[in-house]
Amino acid sequence: MVSLLEISPDRIKLDQLLVRQLNSHRESERLLKQIIEIGKSLGIPSTAEGVETLEQAKILSDLECDLLQGYYFGRPAPAAEFEKEYFHGSAA
Repeated sequence: MVSLLEISPDRIKLDQLLVRQLNSHRESERLLKQIIEIGKSLGIPSTAEGVETLEQAKILSDLECDLLQGYYFGRPAPAAEFEKEYFHGSAA
C-alpha cells in the first residue's frame, strides 16, 4: 500500500480473477470494495477488468468503481469496425 503513495499511479486496475469471483465469493466483493475505497481516498480512479455479466456490472457500480470493461460491454474489435458500429451506426 505504501508503494501507491510512492509511484502515484494513474489508475488502479482490478483483476478479472477477483471480478469473476464476485458471483460466488463474498470475500471478493469485500476485497474489491476496500481496494476501490483506498483508491478513492488517494484520488486514484479504479478500473475493473473482465466484467462479463450484468450482476458483476451492478455490484461494481454499487461499489463505485470508476470504469468497467469486459465482454459484457462488447468484444474487442479493430478500430475501424468499432468506429463504424459506435460512431456511425451499424450498417447491418
